[in-house]
Amino acid sequence: MDLSAMGFPGALPDWSNLNILHRNTLPARAHFYTYPNQESALSFNREQSYFQSLNGTWKFHYDISPLDAPIWQTANTSSWDDIEVPGMWQLQGYGHPHYANIDYPFSVTPPNVSYVNPTGSYWRQFEVPDEWDGDQIRLRFEGVDSAFHVWVNGEEVGYGQGSRNPSEFDITDYLTPGKANDLAVRVYQWSDGSYIEDQDQWWLSGIFRDVYLIPFSESSIVDFQVDSELSDSFDEGTFTVNVTIQGKEGDLAISLLSPNGSAIDDWKGSSSEIYAKNLSGDDFHI
Repeated sequence: MDLSAMGFPGALPDWSNLNILHRNTLPARAHFYTYPNQESALSFNREQSYFQSLNGTWKFHYDISPLDAPIWQTANTSSWDDIEVPGMWQLQGYGHPHYANIDYPFSVTPPNVSYVNPTGSYWRQFEVPDEWDGDQIRLRFEGVDSAFHVWVNGEEVGYGQGSRNPSEFDITDYLTPGKANDLAVRVYQWSDGSYIEDQDQWWLSGIFRDVYLIPFSESSIVDFQVDSELSDSFDEGTFTVNVTIQGKEGDLAISLLSPNGSAIDDWKGSSSEIYAKNLSGDDFHI
């Protein structure tokens, strides 16, 4: 078994450690994709963005406990089963779905989590487009239930839990340019977070939302916040955009468009400034 990812010996495994919610994940940010130009951005089609989906058929190995999971460095993944990502493993022939309203579907000894904890090991390969050379490459999971570790080319990248929250990792330094890269993910059905995720629901596990790669260039918008407020009479408003830049600062251009695509305002300035615009009733739609 691969003990290093779980902190053995002498420590609780990450999925049963209240002091660890994530490791090496990037800060939460606004959800968006970057596009080569305004025309493609206005298509609202992420397939036209700088984006590479890792959805599809992965290799999969199911175990009743993390203690039984294979060691990545010696695993023969060619003998593993196929599984579709995104998807729940209970709906693809592994384990059993649980429905619960009040009771927990696992042994309740808070904050501990039993080592009888069904575990799914996922594996696939991917290549990074040549045109992304020199960019920061991020690996993003939109949802994994309940907790997971990630490896790229045999090196542990990080850990995440909070099954309905995305987790994003900078994997740039783990990649081998021009070659196929190994991506391994180990998913744990239960974690200490499961104690607060209990509600009237079906309990299903696995990589159940999209997985993809996105590049960020040397100077990129990595986050933004939009605040829009209306006056009490609803005939005037204030529109404010605060942009976070990664890397060196530079010029920033913002275009504010109406729903029909006509320009309301164009602004250019430093990336360290905040864009603010006062709007009249003719400029916006409720």
